[in-house]
Amino acid sequence: MPEPPCRGPPGPWPRPLRLRLAWFTRHDEPALYYLDDLLWLDRSAMLSLATAGDPPPRIVQPAGAHQHARPTEPRYLAFQIEPPPWDPDARQSRFDALGAAELIGRLVSDQAYHLLAPGHQAELEELNRELHESMELRTLYHVNRGTSTFPPAARELWDKVLRLIEQSGRLIEAPLEPGHPALPLAGPFELPGDVGALVIRARADGLDETRFQIHDFSFSAYDIMEHAKIDLPATGTTYILLNLRDVPAGGVRTVFELYTSRRAMPWSLPIEVVPPAPARLALRVDDDRDQPGPFMVRLNWLLDGSDRKPPNVVELADQFEGQGYATSLRTSHMPGVMNKSYWCVPGPFEMPIPPGRYGLSVRRGIEYVPVTRIFSAASGERLELTVNLRRWTDMPARGWWSGDDHAHLRIQTDEDAARALRWAEAEDVHVVNVLEMSSIARRHFVQRGFGPSFRARTGDYALVPGQETPRTHNELGHVLALNILDLIHFADRYFLYDLVFDEAHRQGGLTGYAHVVNLPRFEVDRDMSLNIPKGKVDFLEVLQRGELGTTVSYDFLNLGFKLVFAAGSDVPYGGSLGEVRTYVHTGNRKTLDVDAWFDAFRQGRTFVTNGPMLELEVEGAGPGEELRIEAPRPLSVKARAWGHAGYTVPARLEIVRLGEVVADIRSDDDQREELTLRARVDSGDGCWIAARVTGHDGTVAHTTPVWVVRPPLRFWKYEAAPGLIAQRRARLDEIEQLVHHARRLEAARALEAWTARGFPWLIEEDIQRELARQGDDLLERVAAARAIYDELLRVHAREAPLRAGSSAR
Repeated sequence: MPEPPCRGPPGPWPRPLRLRLAWFTRHDEPALYYLDDLLWLDRSAMLSLATAGDPPPRIVQPAGAHQHARPTEPRYLAFQIEPPPWDPDARQSRFDALGAAELIGRLVSDQAYHLLAPGHQAELEELNRELHESMELRTLYHVNRGTSTFPPAARELWDKVLRLIEQSGRLIEAPLEPGHPALPLAGPFELPGDVGALVIRARADGLDETRFQIHDFSFSAYDIMEHAKIDLPATGTTYILLNLRDVPAGGVRTVFELYTSRRAMPWSLPIEVVPPAPARLALRVDDDRDQPGPFMVRLNWLLDGSDRKPPNVVELADQFEGQGYATSLRTSHMPGVMNKSYWCVPGPFEMPIPPGRYGLSVRRGIEYVPVTRIFSAASGERLELTVNLRRWTDMPARGWWSGDDHAHLRIQTDEDAARALRWAEAEDVHVVNVLEMSSIARRHFVQRGFGPSFRARTGDYALVPGQETPRTHNELGHVLALNILDLIHFADRYFLYDLVFDEAHRQGGLTGYAHVVNLPRFEVDRDMSLNIPKGKVDFLEVLQRGELGTTVSYDFLNLGFKLVFAAGSDVPYGGSLGEVRTYVHTGNRKTLDVDAWFDAFRQGRTFVTNGPMLELEVEGAGPGEELRIEAPRPLSVKARAWGHAGYTVPARLEIVRLGEVVADIRSDDDQREELTLRARVDSGDGCWIAARVTGHDGTVAHTTPVWVVRPPLRFWKYEAAPGLIAQRRARLDEIEQLVHHARRLEAARALEAWTARGFPWLIEEDIQRELARQGDDLLERVAAARAIYDELLRVHAREAPLRAGSSAR
């Protein structure tokens, strides 16, 4: 019996949907949001809206909904999403343009090389581009754009794509006719390897509707029959892109069951696929001593660009506890060939691979030259490949040992530690600070203990437990404590960061701030304004994800505060261990001394980098050292940066004094591996001097400064100090506003539970209540910081006559 014509609106529309979007920022956000930006609020509801028909639903934003007076309060954006006008005649012919675009996009990104003839792939990509441009998919539901419609070109473009699929010979007809539950065998289809793609055209009686589905099917699925069930609409035509993975050698026949709401029993569609016999690859990678060891590897089947996973991968995902990029396939934020996805493997391996051409990339941190190769493997062939990794620089031989100040992995067993050490070796990062992370309510990446007895080590590679806590995201930022003896966590005094700093120092640890990039994340410069003047802080994490943060860091240096520069990957939220790293000079030591590494770190004998190497000397003084002068005079400064042609080559080397470039050298030659700069730099009445380099590929490096001191004067940027102090006092004002706002909410019993779907680590309880409760203690600390800034202004006035006419320096 045919389906009665639809007399109601398409999709569930009992009433308009009202949504509220909240965000927290110091800056006004534009009053413009798109439907695809709201999918996380209620994905099923939003997808229902997105596919409800033509014209699309309207998103109505009340005027002024984004306007709020207080920059530190949560902002709310209200939406009312209304159903589109419904035309019962238009319902009879419906084309799912969004579904077509999704299927075509999937073909282009993943499956075109498995489905289409080689000559048709470029044509498909052009059709995909035209479709997305015509539909303006990323801005399809513009606010107040209630008249937008799907362009007629969408269906015409799909018809062209369909012709390409038909010509491929991989279109399977599946007529869903009553009384014919068993469909004929489709195939055999020859696949290019252990993956492939087919398209099923399922035709049912009823209205003229065209829909699209994507069905991923793995032959290694635990319940393969359940995996082979496909639910279809009861009417119209549905195109199903069937993505096949893990196809067993020798071929396989599988019955797919097609279900609709009109039948209790499915239609059975048998499909047979046959992959070619695999090749075998045996890979060995030797280091600069011709010994095998851990390395990072990327193996790509060039037919479709897919990653091939080695059989002995170091499985790290469980230790990430579902946080960040919780996968063992790590994509580093590094330039060129390094900026790809790599597996960590402990040594040689052998594995089957589909026949064809492959790209192989092997690397081991930034001191080794990465190796890339293209090779071909024939069906049934066994290939033996050996890769010899060679250093372009040997920093330990110069007394510099690399470290990562910020990594998150659960370490509870020796096996956990062994896996993390393999990763450290594969990335050639010698000291990995493995940080337990916590909020007020709970702990993440729990460590089995702290202190020297809980370090893990193999050769010259060590894991050292530490912590990232306190962590507030819209209030005071994130704090790091390295090389501590015990976890430091005060849930009832969570906003009093100085307590953690003091206890970490009592334990012999180092303290610093995370995420100090050019737009400091999580409002970290608020607490920097509070606690750096009190001498509580040792270092700033200024390099992360390839971004060098100097804006706020320089402000504090220019106020005369000594701070060490450090770098941390923040895995698993970052890419890979050591993608940015802190080099620490420990002297002429042939092996790693972890305690000496932390001692030198504390003294500032560091530079940070994600590629080029860097040296600085100011009349014999290196990074972190103090050079005392009796009167203003020129200083002899030497800086050197070096890299490797084809990987990281310095393009500009700079000497920075009080935040300003006073000398530089540039090179347009991307094969010139070294730059050396000598300059005479005015000492003024005291200053800080650092070296900074930028590579042709965008890599960066920066030293901790040399401190030039003329007692009794402060080594600050004298003429800028009053303005810098005003900026810090303004950030203290914001802390006070936070406390007052929390107290108002507490008094009104209107506290918001701050939660973020998909990110349970952000906030686990009512942080506003704690802020209100701890407000008195926090305000006392703000008052103490204000007193320090007031004293700095008095120092500024007292120094004026002592500067002997050098106030402009």
